[in-house]
Amino acid sequence: MSNLCHGALVSTVGLTVPAVLIVGLVSRQSPVFGVDGIGMLLLVATLALSIATFSS
Repeated sequence: MSNLCHGALVSTVGLTVPAVLIVGLVSRQSPVFGVDGIGMLLLVATLALSIATFSS
């Protein structure tokens, strides 16, 4: 069960968010995430932790 949850997290955070950011940069539009300030902080922390985990 834990492996399933981890796979879903990696596919969502690891692939979707960077793809949306790249499309936003190419089209010169700022992406809008449907989260509040605390949710955005958690998203940034998750991205940083994912980068640290997969880079080592």
